[in-house]
Amino acid sequence: MKTKIFQFNLGTLVLLVSVLFAACSGSSKKETEADEKFGRLQIEIPESLKEKTEVVNYINDMNKLADDYALLIDRVADEAKEFRGKNMEELGIMDKIKLTKIAAETSFQSIEILGKWGEYVDKRMNLQEKLTQDEVVALEAVYDRFEERLKQVQARHAELFNEAHTENADI
Repeated sequence: MKTKIFQFNLGTLVLLVSVLFAACSGSSKKETEADEKFGRLQIEIPESLKEKTEVVNYINDMNKLADDYALLIDRVADEAKEFRGKNMEELGIMDKIKLTKIAAETSFQSIEILGKWGEYVDKRMNLQEKLTQDEVVALEAVYDRFEERLKQVQARHAELFNEAHTENADI
């Protein structure tokens, strides 16, 4: 009887550990809101950097900032969609208030995100002094990912960016 209880408990333990392992390993593959909206962008962290917690945290934090900024641009483009092509002078007072609110909120959020971005750019200078050339190249992949994320936003709102480009060409 004792062996059956032991086998049952051992089997349950193995099953439990397997489920926990699968759950934990799956969480790192979880898509972010930006991944769901624009498509998944990943950065491969070289083995040589995986043990350097400060560098891994830097990469993850910069990726989050890039995604936050892309989501902000996306949200503003969606919220302001109804005002495209309209003359500000012809808008009613409620529309002007709504547009002003969108602009103000966006400004404050942009300042916060870009302020953090500036701090991380400074931090990068300190980090790269401790890294090999190959590791520095891997660290720079964060900036390439940011550019790719912005291209995804631009593609999602192509009509807005094309309209802005056309208006700027006329100036």
